[in-house]
Amino acid sequence: MGFVLIGVSVALSRAFVWFDESTRLVALTLIYMFGGIALLASLVVLRRTSGSKWLLAWIIAAGLVMRLVCFTQPPRFEDDYHRFLWDGAVTAHGINPYGLRPADVTSGRVSEERVKRLAMDAGPTLAKINHPHLSTIYPPVAQGFFAAAYFIEPFGANGLRAMILLVELAILAVLVWMHRRMSLPVHWLAIYWWCPIAVKELYVAAHMDALPAFFAIAAVAMVLTRYKKLAAVVLALGVGAKLWPLVIAPLVIRYGAKTYREMAIRTAIFAAVSAVLCWPMLATAGDTSTSGPSAYASQWINNAGFFTVIHAGMNKLYESGVVGGFNPNDWARRTSGIIIMAGVIALCFVRLTSPGRLLRLAMWAPAGLFLLIPTQFPWYFVWCLPMLAVAPSPAILLYVALLPLYHLQYEYPWVLWVEHAPVWLMLLVGAFLRTGRESGETPAGETIDR
Repeated sequence: MGFVLIGVSVALSRAFVWFDESTRLVALTLIYMFGGIALLASLVVLRRTSGSKWLLAWIIAAGLVMRLVCFTQPPRFEDDYHRFLWDGAVTAHGINPYGLRPADVTSGRVSEERVKRLAMDAGPTLAKINHPHLSTIYPPVAQGFFAAAYFIEPFGANGLRAMILLVELAILAVLVWMHRRMSLPVHWLAIYWWCPIAVKELYVAAHMDALPAFFAIAAVAMVLTRYKKLAAVVLALGVGAKLWPLVIAPLVIRYGAKTYREMAIRTAIFAAVSAVLCWPMLATAGDTSTSGPSAYASQWINNAGFFTVIHAGMNKLYESGVVGGFNPNDWARRTSGIIIMAGVIALCFVRLTSPGRLLRLAMWAPAGLFLLIPTQFPWYFVWCLPMLAVAPSPAILLYVALLPLYHLQYEYPWVLWVEHAPVWLMLLVGAFLRTGRESGETPAGETIDR
């Protein structure tokens, strides 16, 4: 199955070249879905060979080849990477990326000479940035990541890919350590390392979502050791890359804490580092016509399942006159936000009785966030993948075969329900059929001391 998935990676990276414009997206979607199905099948096949001493080496080698073949083609199908390249160049030259909108540069409203030189060096990158009228939405740790990519290859996608690969290798190292420490099945590593979503979204499209995923899984791994205060710092670095690791904070702060004082210290460390790292970006919040963070938080909706249902319900209430004087979009976002906040608050009180319990909750925190937010982009699913490799959920794993339908939902809106409904149905059936299984049992036995 590893060879099949290598072939899928080759096809994903070359779909733009192999197919004409009229069939390109359909072909990409079919290849992408086939890769997800192949991954699910490979988990069954690999389980039968879990005792092989070569299995780990084969999983690592095949996954590495899947990634390296993507370096031969320019990024396709998404254009967010142009913002990464520009932000990286700006940051690398000591310019504040939060005070410099791309539209200001292209329109000639910026007179600073070094910015003008950067604009000339950028070539087509600057002109291809999406939403150029908005300030950047990426926090300072992400900006440092982009700057490092710039030093590897200025305005080059392979510089980004090289940085992404380094981060992914770090994720893999953490996962291998966790698997060995907890005696987890080796083939679970393929959930992350062979996943076509990781390959396509991180390398074919050059997204950066492996970075916060690394800090999140590293923090969870560290809290299983004696370095629990350091785990709070590492998780804060994740928040400084993208805000979503906040949802895991209650688990990292509480696990293994013997006193309220210890939890208070971890909370203070996490809050202080997060605030320092996020302030430069959050300070740009304001007018949605110029502020990236504000526009993203209040306006963007894409590929959402649950949120689309809530949004449609609010629109019906508004149009029927049952409830007047409110903005349906705002109230849909508030409803989704309240549910997410309730889930995070619940994590502050749930019992953390074992490492296995911690890992399952650490998986459900980003998975639950992904299920509820207004923007369920496929690359956001990378947030969940490292956690799924240590605490798999069959329902959430369905997305590896269904999320590729994202590319067709613009032309065929009904595809959205084919993409999300099976996952929600499986979640609901699983909740209904759940028995009184011991909640604190680890997936492969209790082998870690708190």
